Amino acid sequence: MLLVLAVCCFASALAARIIDPLVTSIARDLGEPATRVALLATAYALPYSVSQPFFGPLGDAIGKSVVLKWCLWLLAGFLALCALAPALELLFAARILGGLVAGGTMPVMLAMVGDRFAAGERQVAISRVLGAALAGQVLGATAAGMTVEVLGWRGVIAANAAIVLAAAVAATARLRPLPGAVRTPFRIPDALARYRLVFRNPAAAICYGTVFVEGIAVYGSVPYIADLLEQRQAGGPWEAGLVIAGLALGGFVFTLLVRPLLALLGTYGMMRAGGIIAALGICGLSLRLSWMAEALVFCAIGFGFYMLHNSLQTKATGLAPSARGSAVALHAFFFFLGQAAGPVLFGAGLHTVGAPVTFAVFGAAIALAGLFAGHRLERGDGAVPADG
Repeated sequence: MLLVLAVCCFASALAARIIDPLVTSIARDLGEPATRVALLATAYALPYSVSQPFFGPLGDAIGKSVVLKWCLWLLAGFLALCALAPALELLFAARILGGLVAGGTMPVMLAMVGDRFAAGERQVAISRVLGAALAGQVLGATAAGMTVEVLGWRGVIAANAAIVLAAAVAATARLRPLPGAVRTPFRIPDALARYRLVFRNPAAAICYGTVFVEGIAVYGSVPYIADLLEQRQAGGPWEAGLVIAGLALGGFVFTLLVRPLLALLGTYGMMRAGGIIAALGICGLSLRLSWMAEALVFCAIGFGFYMLHNSLQTKATGLAPSARGSAVALHAFFFFLGQAAGPVLFGAGLHTVGAPVTFAVFGAAIALAGLFAGHRLERGDGAVPADG
């Protein structure tokens, strides 16, 4: 099961970040400003986030594997529409629809891991699935930047659609519902009751507030990287893809080191250290470095970010064990809400106070969020789960 979930995570991760290195190519082809095309990141992340309150309880009610399969099939179709879009408005529409159904992929898979692995092994199991997603981000960013000159941006997105289609076939063939799971009809009052149950745990507000800040601070600048590099003649789509891939590569290094890091720092120490490491990297982006140096900085950001984020993901799976799908869905809701807000806020910062100040503010935000979450969640550790 873990292998199939890893394949699905890989495919969905490609879809999430495939546009970022292509921003300037799309802008030139469609005759649109790069700053407007960069908002395709928000067009995907915002519907992804708002769909979570629906997909979480739906997965609890009818089965997470059922939700995952349908969402993968639909995501493949909407990616194909993106590749065919003749104008930016239609590309935005297809990207919005893709974001809506993608909301039933990664968070549902994390909830499935939470259902099928004991608490002692859960963080490592989640890190393995996360490693596949990170591999998807690395390949997506680098391959998109490297092949756009050959395939064009439409060909790159079409290739992504084919990969998601293959994942949908694998999930349909191999994933089965959890044996013995109790299902109840999907009803809005039941869904609201599950969310109330999650928020009975005081750790929920801390977890969700922190991942919201993560989404803003880490992903706010990503859609602008290609344009920022071109403005200072430091590179184009190829170099931007390699720079953005550094984020996932740093996260992949984290997945290899998760066991010794847990032994050394513990979950809450990783939260604090991760926030500080990510903050230092984000502030370093204001130095106008070469693209190679900037790629290394993104590796550091990714390493610190995933130290914090993986710890929060693990905490989220235990907020309300009987409503785990809803708890993980809320985690994704706030994280992608932050990703949706991030490019808008970063763009506003660029036009008002400039890149150095904007990077500094974003860096300070994630540092404070990591320190606060690590401190408060450690103080509350040992409390009875919300439904325990």
